[in-house]
Amino acid sequence: MEAIEVSPVSPHTLTLRTIIFPSDNILTIKAEPNDANLRVALDGIIVAQLSSGEEIIVKKADYKIKLIKFEKSSFYEVLRTKLHWGARPLFNS
Repeated sequence: MEAIEVSPVSPHTLTLRTIIFPSDNILTIKAEPNDANLRVALDGIIVAQLSSGEEIIVKKADYKIKLIKFEKSSFYEVLRTKLHWGARPLFNS
């Protein structure tokens, strides 16, 4: 699916959810005069601080990447194995 996903960091209310946009949309985020200490985090790392009037433009890249898909196991199969999902709890007698 070609889409742009924007997820809030540490949402504290049920109304703050991930938003999905069509890939041909352009999202502009602009710092307003009253926005103090507005920081930009990408993959959990703070990469910039915006001043009043500065903006960030999010849009589809001009290139594509290829991802590796392992046929032997799925993402969920790996989680089940590593986290023991679905396994019976062990009881010490």
